[in-house]
Amino acid sequence: MVTVLESNLKWSIVTVFWSDHRIWFLKIFCLKTPSPNDLGLDYENIDACPNDCMLYRNEYINDSVCHICGESRYNQAPTTDGNEDDFALPNKVHKVAAKTLRYFPLIPRLKKLFMCPNTTEALRWHDDQRLKDDCIRHPADGEAWKKLDSRYPNFSKELRNLRFGLKTKLPDGSASNISRCVQQEERKLYGYKTHDAHFMLHYLLQIPIKSILPDHVAVPLVHLCSFFRRLCQKEISLEEINGLESEIVETLCQLERIFPPTFFDIMVHLPIHLANEVRLGGPVQFRWMYPIERYMCTLKGYVRNRSRPEGSIAEGYLAEECLTFCSRYLHEGVKTRFNKISWNNDEGISTKDPDSNLFTNKGSLLGEKKGQLIILDEKSLRQANAYVLNNCINVEPYIREHGDQQKQDKQKRKWNVIKDQNEDFIEWFTGHAMKDDVPSWIRQLSKGPNKVSKSFSAYVVNGYRFHTKRREVMRKMQNSGVTMVAETTSFASVEDKKPIKANIRYYGRIMDIVELDYYSQFKVVLFKCEWFIVEEDNYGLTYVHFNKRCYQDEPFVLFDPNIIEPHESVNSPIPLSDIGEVDLVRPGVQPTIVDVTPNKIKFKDKEIESDEFDSDAEI
Repeated sequence: MVTVLESNLKWSIVTVFWSDHRIWFLKIFCLKTPSPNDLGLDYENIDACPNDCMLYRNEYINDSVCHICGESRYNQAPTTDGNEDDFALPNKVHKVAAKTLRYFPLIPRLKKLFMCPNTTEALRWHDDQRLKDDCIRHPADGEAWKKLDSRYPNFSKELRNLRFGLKTKLPDGSASNISRCVQQEERKLYGYKTHDAHFMLHYLLQIPIKSILPDHVAVPLVHLCSFFRRLCQKEISLEEINGLESEIVETLCQLERIFPPTFFDIMVHLPIHLANEVRLGGPVQFRWMYPIERYMCTLKGYVRNRSRPEGSIAEGYLAEECLTFCSRYLHEGVKTRFNKISWNNDEGISTKDPDSNLFTNKGSLLGEKKGQLIILDEKSLRQANAYVLNNCINVEPYIREHGDQQKQDKQKRKWNVIKDQNEDFIEWFTGHAMKDDVPSWIRQLSKGPNKVSKSFSAYVVNGYRFHTKRREVMRKMQNSGVTMVAETTSFASVEDKKPIKANIRYYGRIMDIVELDYYSQFKVVLFKCEWFIVEEDNYGLTYVHFNKRCYQDEPFVLFDPNIIEPHESVNSPIPLSDIGEVDLVRPGVQPTIVDVTPNKIKFKDKEIESDEFDSDAEI
């Protein structure tokens, strides 16, 4: 079967179906060679002065000499030095401009943004879908954007009006394997990229500084690294910005007591203004130059004629731009950069049954093809089921009802009320599901998960890849570390009648990734983790002691934004760093009991296990 289609671009598309081998062949023949002008995309060559004084355009288009410096517009033709026999010039000499500016018109390219439905929807994102609160996440949250809206109200009424600025994001694999850059014999680092220096400043430099330098030198340097790390957050509040402004002034004053005056050039003074730039223009990652530097490598790859590299780059960029524009209008069956599956693809499988989607399916499980079947013991099965119930927003009304029944016994202390609620809720929930007026999904959920589960070694969600400890034993990259911020009820003693609720950060390591199966009705992915004791040193750095474990009765973590977050918000957790650490926030759920002294939290000895193999392990 052969089909011929004609298009406005004067292309003939021939589709051939080979029935024997069931293979489709798509061939495109140009009946007439199309030019970028057919797409409304092109660029202009404009001659320029070699000293960048002027452009030969408009009224100067026919001039041959610069009006400012007197330099010639064209390269000088070779001379014969009076001996015409040795060198014969052609009849017509082609003049070559000394310098050429390649101008890509902006207005036609802006019009293309309104032609595609996908890009048209994105032009309104800053007003339709942006979360509007006191935090800065987007340039629209900055004061410069808001000042422009107030100064030009007629312009800001139309949401599709464009504001020009840099908007960049770090791609996957933005940092190198820094261990390859280490030269142990010379004790130096070679061959690392500028963004590698960014990672080292934020996360690695503090460790050797505090171990080598004296305290009066190490403290301001550690504070300087902390300043840049907090400044580059994806989400930052105005209160944090005000604190960073005052902190950097004190830090630079401490550095003036250490380094000589010649050290303090304009670059050292620059951090004074960086916090205010975030307040005005939005988060740093929308304006820094790291992605631009990476894109320079792409542009260099377009060079084919080394004597004219600028022309090669312009032609290569134009071809890429035309292909990108055309690919937006191809059907989904054609593979393009817009429907290409990413390396860290986390699209889950959705079903039409609303009960089966009680838990989100976002995320992709990896490892050993379809997973390894395991049988959970009774303790692990109970722990996992309890965590799922306590973190499901649909079960929260039943948790509150059970809590109200526990509080009716006025003789019980608050400590015992919360403890009994944690221990007795599963049995109460199972009995409550036997009533006739409960939904069907309650009965299905009350049965608990099947003992037969699936174990995986990797999980991809929100564009980040997580590994279990056993998967990364022989790997250099560590992707098994996680952190969790949980709302915890702290008691000074059993007699304490006024417990304190606070968000406490827990640090752990993924030991297993388990997919619970509620008898083919629901499927939930849990991280089974080891939690460790942490402490903060005098420099403000957090130490995680891998030889001191805690909270062995609560090993599971549910990575599910729809369940972890409260009803008012469905924001995804924000990664701490690019090494696999991620915040798992679950406010408003069943509290965890911790015995504490009046002013400081302590972990019970019975909650701590020592690992004789990791007695010196800490990070």
